[in-house]
Amino acid sequence: MINSSYTYTMKCSLCEQDTVPVVYGFPTYEQIMSAKEDKIVLGGLPRPLAPTHFCIPCQEEYRLDEDTRTPKFSHNK
Repeated sequence: MINSSYTYTMKCSLCEQDTVPVVYGFPTYEQIMSAKEDKIVLGGLPRPLAPTHFCIPCQEEYRLDEDTRTPKFSHNK
């Protein structure tokens, strides 16, 4: 089951493709299968200000600010 806070969809600002949610914590079997199908990205241990979304084609991370619902671009290159 994907956490409902990660169901908000957004587009990548670079390639305009849909991003996938990043799920933190110990994954369930269903989450592992979803990650293999590129429906989610497994983020490992939760950490402050961690990305909430990931663009698979661009390999870019985004953080959705809970207060404003505004995507914050995070350079990882």
